[in-house]
Amino acid sequence: MLRLFSQINIASLLLFPGLICFYVFLHNTFHEGLYTFEIASEFSLGVWGLVEIGMQTSIVANSLLILLNAALLNWVFNKLNFYEQNSLLPGFIYVILLTNTREFNVFDGALIFHFLLIVALHVTVQITFNTQYLEPMFNLGFLIGVASTFFPFLYFAFPLFYLLTLSLKSYKIREMATYFGGWLIPQLFVLFFLYYYKLFTIEYFYDCLFLTNTIPLNYFIDVILLGVITVVILLAIRPSVTNISIHLKKFINALIVLTLISAVCAYYCYFTMDEIALFQAFIVPVSFLFAVILLRNPKAFIPLVSFYSALIFSFLKFFFT
Repeated sequence: MLRLFSQINIASLLLFPGLICFYVFLHNTFHEGLYTFEIASEFSLGVWGLVEIGMQTSIVANSLLILLNAALLNWVFNKLNFYEQNSLLPGFIYVILLTNTREFNVFDGALIFHFLLIVALHVTVQITFNTQYLEPMFNLGFLIGVASTFFPFLYFAFPLFYLLTLSLKSYKIREMATYFGGWLIPQLFVLFFLYYYKLFTIEYFYDCLFLTNTIPLNYFIDVILLGVITVVILLAIRPSVTNISIHLKKFINALIVLTLISAVCAYYCYFTMDEIALFQAFIVPVSFLFAVILLRNPKAFIPLVSFYSALIFSFLKFFFT
């Protein structure tokens, strides 16, 4: 069955959007289960505030954005040649894990953040191969800066992404200044927006950070499942990338660090503040790394069990009552 998800053929190409449509159907059909997220009439776009979007419009926009993100993740993955054939597996894993979040069915800034993060990963890969760093560093800073406006938790990660690039190349002060300049440009627009609408207050920023609605009673199962997959990745990724280039190994190391730090922060916020927004931060790198392991070690027992457990639970959770 893994072959159906991993290879590109007519069946998998039909399954790719079909799976998203089926999950959307489940989200909108089973409203009484313990997994149901509370859905408000206003949707958050980070520091840009709340917007009112009709439910049908939200569902359509969300489905298209999820499909775009999954396809883009597949494109970045296949461009790096981690596997001898092109694969849809990273996008499938992304969709499966994303069903564990409220944002799967609600138009939210988190999905825009995912899109920008995937593009930022592509730019990060360019840094490992290019000898001219200024343009990729500016682009990376700009993308992280824009993504932060839609996912304000990412403001705290501004130095993290620069530190990740240090694991790829050593830089001079001008590279750091270029990265900061790219990040600063969207923040100038944010400052103007907040000043113009008189929103420049501590309370407004706090509301942007903590907007979690009622958490489903059985969400702890998702938390455990995501934790197990993260641990499996940390244990199995090294043997899976022994025969790749030095540049790709550096890129994988950067993703591992990003996943580990994001997971630690997400679980800390969950257990101390009942805040689940940060689980969005490592769905993209986890999807990427998990696909590397499954494709390069297709007979590894524990990763396969973890994948099928996530797949089965992504369907069964809607029927919990």
